[in-house]
Amino acid sequence: MPCVKFLASLIFAAFGKLNSPPVAVPANPRQRRLMGLIGVLDAAAYVSFCVGFSYCGTSLSNLVLAAAGQLFTALATRFILKKHLSFGQVAAIGCVALGLCIRALPASYFSTDSTSPNFASASPLANLINIQNYNNDILYGVGFILVSAILYSALGVTYEALMSASVSGGTPPPYPEILWHISVVGAAGALGYQALVVFPKSQELLWAPMEASGVSYKHIFLYLAGFGALFNVHMFVQSLVFKSQGALGVSLITAVRGAVIVVVAAALFCSPEKKNLCLNKQNGISAAVTTIGGFAWALAGARAKKNASGGEKKMKLKKK
Repeated sequence: MPCVKFLASLIFAAFGKLNSPPVAVPANPRQRRLMGLIGVLDAAAYVSFCVGFSYCGTSLSNLVLAAAGQLFTALATRFILKKHLSFGQVAAIGCVALGLCIRALPASYFSTDSTSPNFASASPLANLINIQNYNNDILYGVGFILVSAILYSALGVTYEALMSASVSGGTPPPYPEILWHISVVGAAGALGYQALVVFPKSQELLWAPMEASGVSYKHIFLYLAGFGALFNVHMFVQSLVFKSQGALGVSLITAVRGAVIVVVAAALFCSPEKKNLCLNKQNGISAAVTTIGGFAWALAGARAKKNASGGEKKMKLKKK
């Protein structure tokens, strides 16, 4: 998957550069260094998440990434970027954190029926702290997810530095240029891994599992192409959020995205055979609270920008 992600991003960036007008002001050396650093952080964070995901599974990996990413990015925003957060923004962060905590509670808290599957099955975090279910795989997985969260937080801080006027001189690089520099690093690493590790064992790692799955090569190609295309759309939207809301806004959107995934997965895949994907009281409340926090953050950010622009206008009028 990392190889598909980075190659798709590289192709998207190449098309973007070809179809974009010439850049009036080329990137300066400091900007190029920052874009290269973002590429290294993005590749390392994504690979770390994939490894953690393979150990922890979907629910626990997304829960830990959303919670830890929000915490680390909030700390970086306050103490590294020196940004002041309004009361509304702090309340929104708390609301999203509450939604994640609800998702982490034991499922038995939300069921009075001891025969219910929800009563018997614990939440991902409850499984983590339950000594009977404790194993090294989960520990390794959570460790990799925490590393991924730290790296993504560092990426957000670096991206904000790239967008700042002190670095860009008021003309930040266009998105295709940034995406190109980011993707080159990841694509080079992914292709190197494929050449050195995957291809020598391609029968064992690729062809045998594909044949055993019973899915045709055509469908697998379509799945991978769809994944690459959707991931590029995701990265483009994320870049817009970076510009308007900063790194902390992106971390909150990541948490809200997890809530949306719960609802969409329930709508599409819930069945008697896949009860774990169905929407229940716990993940429904968690999704609602997390989404409310995301909307509250957007409203608080818009209010803060409006107040800031009003203050700037007053200062200009006073100078006149």
